[in-house]
Amino acid sequence: MKSRLSSPALLVPVVLILAALAWFGYQYYAGVAARAADRARLLEHIAIELAKERPDSSELSRLVARIEEFPDHATAADLLGARARIELERGRPERAVELFLPVATSPAASAADRGLAAQMLLARHAGGLPSRADAVN
Repeated sequence: MKSRLSSPALLVPVVLILAALAWFGYQYYAGVAARAADRARLLEHIAIELAKERPDSSELSRLVARIEEFPDHATAADLLGARARIELERGRPERAVELFLPVATSPAASAADRGLAAQMLLARHAGGLPSRADAVN
């Protein structure tokens, strides 16, 4: 007697469903890998631009626009750090502090994050503060 599971009428749809699930799974993970590679290229491009003696301000603006294309740009530490570095380069330490200080003061912050926070705070201090109340905050 033949089992119901080995009958071709049941086996073909099961194989088709499994093949479809495998294809969708592959597409999902390929998309995740592509986004991670795009993110890594963007962060590398930012580092190269900021390493120049005179970074191009229009290129920095394009890089900020590319950062904002990522759905987690407001919460991801690596993207916030890149934005803070760009803001420091533009001479806006207040904006850099606003963006990145919450990340840099978290318990999970890396030494590089804390170093960036120190640079931001030193730049803010060097620029002067408008009032004594701002110095306390």
